[in-house]
Amino acid sequence: MAIRTLGDTRSRSGAYVVAGVLALALSGCTGGGDDPAPTDAAASTPTDASTQDASVDDAATESETADGETAEAGDEDAGGGAGGELGTITIDTTTYQVLESVNCTPVSPTDLVTTVLDVLAVARSRDGEDALFFAYTEDQSGVSANHIDYQGPEGTLSTREGNASFSFESGTFSGAGTLVDDAETKTLMAQFNFTVPDELVDC
Repeated sequence: MAIRTLGDTRSRSGAYVVAGVLALALSGCTGGGDDPAPTDAAASTPTDASTQDASVDDAATESETADGETAEAGDEDAGGGAGGELGTITIDTTTYQVLESVNCTPVSPTDLVTTVLDVLAVARSRDGEDALFFAYTEDQSGVSANHIDYQGPEGTLSTREGNASFSFESGTFSGAGTLVDDAETKTLMAQFNFTVPDELVDC
């Protein structure tokens, strides 16, 4: 069985994940207005009562603003930690936090080979380097082969002969495999354990 390479079988899937991960949450911004026109000094001089009312209103507004900023910061902290909760992928000695995982609808490459599982993930290291991870199981004449394709700072690597070992149970995808570069001059160990949605997505 021919070995599928990352370049000719995974480009569309990679683009799908990258597009999802690079989506930015835009924060609102406020613009300054024009300077107010000068007014009559006598008309603009506040009375003692109006000054006290304005002070109370200002204090209430500042309190509401502070509470809103605190709540927003809490939401951002919660969102920032969500990616790490998916799990990790370790390539050699570098561990990547999984930011997004997708359970792709299996698409068989030929009539003779049936894809029964197709998982992909995007992850990021502590140094901020991104990595793409693809794992899929193919069946041919009743014989299953597990493959891993990887693209990251270490290069573009994949398993050979479908000898990766992994399982997908109760929403958790875990396993390991030996990755080799295209020139077969570099060999790295891949270990992974992260959650994957049950819902299938067309990749």
